[in-house]
Order: sequence, then structure tokens, then C-alpha cells
Amino acid sequence: ETDLLLSILILFLISPFAYAEEAKEFIINEDSVGGIKIGDSIDSIYTVYPEDKIRLENLKGYAEGQFCPGLEILNDKNEPSLDVLITWKDGWIIESIYVLDKRYKTKAGVGPGSTIGDLREKYGLESVTFLGGRLYISVKGFKASFISQFGGIPVEYLENLQT
Repeated sequence: ETDLLLSILILFLISPFAYAEEAKEFIINEDSVGGIKIGDSIDSIYTVYPEDKIRLENLKGYAEGQFCPGLEILNDKNEPSLDVLITWKDGWIIESIYVLDKRYKTKAGVGPGSTIGDLREKYGLESVTFLGGRLYISVKGFKASFISQFGGIPVEYLENLQT
């Protein structure tokens, strides 16, 4: 009886981390990633990820150097996996989710590390905007935007991306 109780207790104690790594299946949806959803309370993050894998950060890189509160979610190697921007609307809610971990993919197989050609092939490009050193790409049939960070892009190349 003691062994069974100990096994159940151990399973219960490790299950939040196991759930976070297995249940989310590393899927990028239009309004959710890794078991967390845009518009939900930040409390929902703590039901999916263990507290020691969540860090409160100033994610100023997403707001051109200005204060930008957010949560950084670490993977099992303690590397940044998701950056979650938060805002106050009758409580702290999830405003946007930035995916850093290459294990995350859309159902079409697009994620961090994919190319603009991959986006064009899997979805078709809808619009491309260059702003603040980033390329924001909207695709057909998927409401979320894809962001590419690189500089020195020839204007001719950006113009040709629209087609």
C-alpha cells in the first residue's frame, strides 16, 4: 500500500512537467502555441509549464527597446523556448507568443528555421512588411504572422516576395 501511494505521489509531482513536454506536441496554431492561448490569463501558463521553467522578463527586444513585460518559457535544457508578451486588461493576459524553439511547427510543418520559400510553398504569401529590422509575413489561410529577423535585404527581393 505504501509503494502504491508513493508511486502515485511521484507521478503527480512530475506530471506537470511531463504534461508540458508531451501534451502540447509542439504545435503552432493560429491563436495558441504549446498549450497556451492568446487572450488567456497568464495563470493558464502555470497549469501547463512548471514554475521553474517560467521567468518574468523585460522583453524589450520586441518593443524597440521600450519596457515590454513578458514571460520567458524555458525548455528542458533551460534554453528559451517561447517568449510570451503580456498586457493588463482586468488582469494579466497573454497578448502574443513568439516561438523560439525549432521543435514547434504548424500542422503544415512550418516553424522556427523554416524559410520564406517554405511559407510560400505551404501557405502562399499574403503580405510582407519590413519594420524595425524585422520582416513580418502574413500567409494565406493562417491568421498568425511569421517574423524573420535579418538585415541587408535588397529592396528588389522584398518587392518580389509579394508575388
